[in-house]
Amino acid sequence: MFFESTKKSSFYRELKVINENRPSRSLGELISHAGERESAIMNVRSIFYHILFYAVIFILNECDVVYAEKLKICVVESVNTNKTINKICPNLKIFPFQCVIAKNRFDCLRKLTTGDADITLLQAEDLLAASMYNKYSFLVTHELRLFSEAKQQFEMVALVRRNINNMWDAKEKRFCHPGFETTDTYTKALSMYFENWIIPRECDPEKTLLENRVARLSDYFEAACIAGPWIADATFDTKLKSKYKNLCSLCDNSASCYTGDKYYGREGAILCLTDNVGDIAWVRLDDVLQYFKNVEANKEDYAYLCPDGMTRSAKTDNPCIWLRQPWPVIVARNKVAEMAVDMIDLTINSKNVWKNTLQDLLAPYHSTFVKTESLESPTDYLRRYPGFLSANDRATCQPSRRVRWCVSSDIEDQKCRWLREASFVYGIEPVISCIQEPNRISCLEAIRDQRADIFVSRPEERLEVSKKGLKPILQVTSNKKNDFNRIVAIVKSNSVFKSFKDLKGAKACFTGYESIGWNSFVTIMKNISKDNWDCSSVKAVGNFLGDSCVPGILSVKNIDAPRNLYSLCTTDVNVDDDINTLSCLTSGRADVVFVNLKNVRKEINISNTESSNLTNGKYRILCVKETERGKEEEMCSLTWTTLGAVVAHENITDLRHNEIYSMLLSMDQLFGTNTKGYTSAFSLYGIYDDHQNVIFPVSNNNFFYPTLNETP
Repeated sequence: MFFESTKKSSFYRELKVINENRPSRSLGELISHAGERESAIMNVRSIFYHILFYAVIFILNECDVVYAEKLKICVVESVNTNKTINKICPNLKIFPFQCVIAKNRFDCLRKLTTGDADITLLQAEDLLAASMYNKYSFLVTHELRLFSEAKQQFEMVALVRRNINNMWDAKEKRFCHPGFETTDTYTKALSMYFENWIIPRECDPEKTLLENRVARLSDYFEAACIAGPWIADATFDTKLKSKYKNLCSLCDNSASCYTGDKYYGREGAILCLTDNVGDIAWVRLDDVLQYFKNVEANKEDYAYLCPDGMTRSAKTDNPCIWLRQPWPVIVARNKVAEMAVDMIDLTINSKNVWKNTLQDLLAPYHSTFVKTESLESPTDYLRRYPGFLSANDRATCQPSRRVRWCVSSDIEDQKCRWLREASFVYGIEPVISCIQEPNRISCLEAIRDQRADIFVSRPEERLEVSKKGLKPILQVTSNKKNDFNRIVAIVKSNSVFKSFKDLKGAKACFTGYESIGWNSFVTIMKNISKDNWDCSSVKAVGNFLGDSCVPGILSVKNIDAPRNLYSLCTTDVNVDDDINTLSCLTSGRADVVFVNLKNVRKEINISNTESSNLTNGKYRILCVKETERGKEEEMCSLTWTTLGAVVAHENITDLRHNEIYSMLLSMDQLFGTNTKGYTSAFSLYGIYDDHQNVIFPVSNNNFFYPTLNETP
């Protein structure tokens, strides 16, 4: 409730403000005024909220009273919503709503579970994930319909030519499919529902799950057009289409079978059938009805294939539906659901300036709020949509193809588990399971011992990855130059050091022994010194540098580290990351530090450049060789790395490699930085619960690319 018993006095004081500033109106008049929208609301709770609503409106216009108790609405940041959020949310201070801003819809779902938010907008698939958490109480309050009279977002049908009289006639016929690409509303579960119903599932252990799907379609149908990408990797996509050519043979351009094909997508699948190219089309009913409305076609030539195996004429007003897709819905925490219903209804049906505020904030494309007949749990609500739950009740192959994903902290485990749920409801295969280890090294050891399958390693762990017999499957990179990891040497602007040769006897700090900075420095000095560099890197660096700090060097077995390589380390400063390492220089303890420029740029205000002469007045980047004024400047990075890598055991089979690779690409497509939905369901790379670099490094432009020579 907005006002508990202890706060009633405040509420009555606010009503008193109204009475003192406007002509007196009876309770009956208030109810009558509220009844302009609906005949009468005859229960005490609703009367209370009507009074509260008009009190709020008056206070909004006249008294500027701020409410302490508010309904917390979780809204998702995106390129489509940011303008609206920035316009509306700061101006809700004197209205009984407030914004809780989240990175994605699953972030909002988490905030509801913790009580940090009260209501939010979810897609049907998100609602399916919510239904899996019985310990959390959510209720569906409103549907957001694009068309107020439509009870579902769309319905899927199997439209056939009259040469098919029943389901058993479908074998060896020609199939028109809208494509394998998935969106918020057209998921893999919907895409596969018809084929899963009529074709036995295959689990050939010599094929990936994706190829098993393609193979059984190829075996069952004589020919098909399934245009568009089957997998995001173009090379792998071409190989599959070359191997199963009959699934592209009906396409207008059977050689390419790509997105631009005449028979690609929703409309393309209908054209494939009505052009007499195919015999069966898996399509949306609204598209079928629109086609017959716009095109003079004889409905007698077509029929609906029904789940019971029979057919029904396309002339019928009662087509047989395979499944229904629910509309997006508003869900509320159980404790505030009834209050949320009343306040939402009062707001969206008012004539005040706030009438469209809630719609603009929550409803994409000016949808219409339609109150559900009753408050229902997510599972009970979804049961009202035939086929939807069964489409998402997918059988798995045995033995299990699940991917064991190793994580090294509680926060990583939390993100991994939500990623697992999001991946499942959006049809990504194989299913993942989260394996938590006490630290990152333990995760690398778990993969080495084959207790886990994959782990997202950091650039500084590259050497450790190699030592443990692991290899990268995919690199995590960015399309922005300043998002790459660039290892540089930084000195003060007034330093006497002009090049690496000048560093003889200098005080230096590294992020760690055999870190990227250490290895880069050793490699460069070997090249500079030629035969004068000792075969032992530790001894050579010790002889070259003065007092220094190389964290972790004392813990390395079989290495007698010179004292000067740890003499600069202090017990009160843990110099094992870039910011702490930089403090060696800023505090004056060291002459040079070797750090990741991306991580320290804000600390020292050096712009994103590799030029040695650009400085903020206090610090500069030291080049390997001294540059001469007037000449083209030498690039001064010691090395660069990607943001991270997904690593697996070096003996991973090609099939397993390809399957995990396909899974990660699907995650990147649906949950990466270039998602196509109005808002994102889940953020693979973004900040998670105010924590950075959880599993993946934070960047606004991350994406996967295959390791060289590792593309399937």
